[in-house]
Amino acid sequence: MSKNPFFNDHLVTGRVFFKLRDRIARIIDRGYYEVSCSQEAHAHYGDKFTRADASFYFIHGALSEIFSKI
Repeated sequence: MSKNPFFNDHLVTGRVFFKLRDRIARIIDRGYYEVSCSQEAHAHYGDKFTRADASFYFIHGALSEIFSKI
């Protein structure tokens, strides 16, 4: 391991951004998951699935992932 403080700070910053990137990916993935599940439910019950529904369920899924307690 290097004794250079810049290298250590860079390594820590990289880990923080890596965790942030993973978190953002999980939020987007959860939004898409909610949309696909609701789309299947609408198809099962014969309801019309609109863009407004897709937007609503995407936002709902993303917000539920943001505020979830792990």
